[in-house]
Amino acid sequence: MPKIALEDVRPAVDNQKVGISYSGGGPRVVIELGCARAFVESGIRPAVIAGVSTGGLAGAAHALDPVSGRGIDLAAQLLTRISSRRLGLNKLNVYWKLLLFALRRKPHGLGDNSVIGSLIKESIASRFPDEFPSPITIGSFKDPRLLIAATNRHDGTAHWFPSETELDAALVTSSAVPGVFPWRPAPVGREDFPMVDGGVVTNQPISQLALEGCGTIYACSIGYGGGAVPNPTDLLDNALACLWMAVHQTMKLEEDYVREKIAAAGGKVIHIHPEVSIPSEDFNFTAVSIETAMRDACEKTKAHLATNPRK
Repeated sequence: MPKIALEDVRPAVDNQKVGISYSGGGPRVVIELGCARAFVESGIRPAVIAGVSTGGLAGAAHALDPVSGRGIDLAAQLLTRISSRRLGLNKLNVYWKLLLFALRRKPHGLGDNSVIGSLIKESIASRFPDEFPSPITIGSFKDPRLLIAATNRHDGTAHWFPSETELDAALVTSSAVPGVFPWRPAPVGREDFPMVDGGVVTNQPISQLALEGCGTIYACSIGYGGGAVPNPTDLLDNALACLWMAVHQTMKLEEDYVREKIAAAGGKVIHIHPEVSIPSEDFNFTAVSIETAMRDACEKTKAHLATNPRK
């Protein structure tokens, strides 16, 4: 069984070194973009940003321009170009894939998220040609540093992409939700292993931030946050709600563990979970709905930051 990231480590952290973690959450990425905007507007400058799944997209957007937030605005525009249909998650395509599965043709996923990679590469190249010349890699991000993880399906560990990994490939792989999008191969040593969504084993990636020496860690969490949920309406609604509950428990355990680990060194974990409604639980957004959700998340996050200051 893989060891817990901090199991045999007492991290040496500096509470002046800020780390921000963005969890996975599918379409709720619009909430995290609002959180990112709140950090920018509050003048909080991270040294390291870690993200998984769609939280990787929010993290990359934040890391592109942590001072004025141009990357966050770019990501909001990019989301208007993504839809469930472009991701292959429209009903006709999903039914077709399920039929193939029933016929034992074994498709690798219901949809395909590779379109996200090409959009990201084109968008950054056109908006940040001087700051981030192509090819844009994980190592292109220096201040703040950017960490993106996928899950190594071979051994159930978090795979943190090395600096030479191109950003678009890392984000597509990190958001490869099992069963929904195809798994992606990635090199580990001399072999390629199948990688899936980073949120499978570390949906709130804060342990790595502690290992990086961050003593003030903001854990931006979306999805289920505890409390009552509506009665289920069908099998899919029931399954998804229960999945979010299970993921929430795992995230909370990691957050509490890291909090205890860094407390002795004067470190602090600040949980960020703005309660924001989004107009759709799929990817069919409009510019207005994106901006509305982001503004709400931004204001609620700023209010939370004001009442939970850094040391």
